Amino acid sequence: MLIWVGDVDEGLGKRFLIAIWIILLALVAAGNLFWTPAGVYGIILGGVVAGVNALGIWRDTKRLVKWRNQAVYFVGWTARMILAILIIATLVLKFPDKFSLPGIFIGITVVPITFLILVIQMQLIRKKKEKKEKKE
Repeated sequence: MLIWVGDVDEGLGKRFLIAIWIILLALVAAGNLFWTPAGVYGIILGGVVAGVNALGIWRDTKRLVKWRNQAVYFVGWTARMILAILIIATLVLKFPDKFSLPGIFIGITVVPITFLILVIQMQLIRKKKEKKEKKE
């Protein structure tokens, strides 16, 4: 079993969580301009579920590093995914015309979009540091 030992980069985690909510706001603003209200509600629902899941996974990851046990992470992740599916399914079935499924999918994509942006940011910072080290 892989044991992950080390420190979690607090700054990166905070930037990731803040960026999720900023990108969600941008998606909602764009949805208000170019889409139906059901699509915007779907974006909000999917984005909030994704953001709360990311926050929970971040907290589990911090505990995982301390406890050296991956079972906690996978149990927490599985429970969160089941709850997210139940919440989305319940709201879509209870209010069928209120939320659009493409909107929910777009809302959920805030996490991978944020991850991609932060990876690009880290690559740019790394290249900048490498150039600085070459000059010295």
